[in-house]
Amino acid sequence: MTISKTTLKAFREDFKNVVKTLEDKYELTIELGSISYDNSGFHVRMEATSGSSDEAEKIKFEKAAQSFKYYGITADMYNKEFIGKDGKKYRLVGLNTKAPKNACIIKASSGTQYKCPMEFLGLGKPTIQLVKAN
Repeated sequence: MTISKTTLKAFREDFKNVVKTLEDKYELTIELGSISYDNSGFHVRMEATSGSSDEAEKIKFEKAAQSFKYYGITADMYNKEFIGKDGKKYRLVGLNTKAPKNACIIKASSGTQYKCPMEFLGLGKPTIQLVKAN
């Protein structure tokens, strides 16, 4: 096997298809993280979460929401519908703590997922106020 970005993308898809039976059998969600590679091989982080993929996504969202609590984002906003700045309806389905500029992962009614800044959904205004010390 020649290791390249293209073959690893195909590997990830094949892995997802093969693992599906294990996920169903053991009621897990199994995901691969980022893949690092060179000419001789590759390594990847694998994460298994108890429950269905929907439950796992909700748990991930709730955990990530802790990092955004000062911006008014709470755990109960998972899958909540928002009107974007473009006037269309979107559901908030994820948060990316490693990408503060485009932290929100949203899903359109067509099922397509997008990344966007909090402000696109009218979020992101700090909910704490600084008080000047005497």
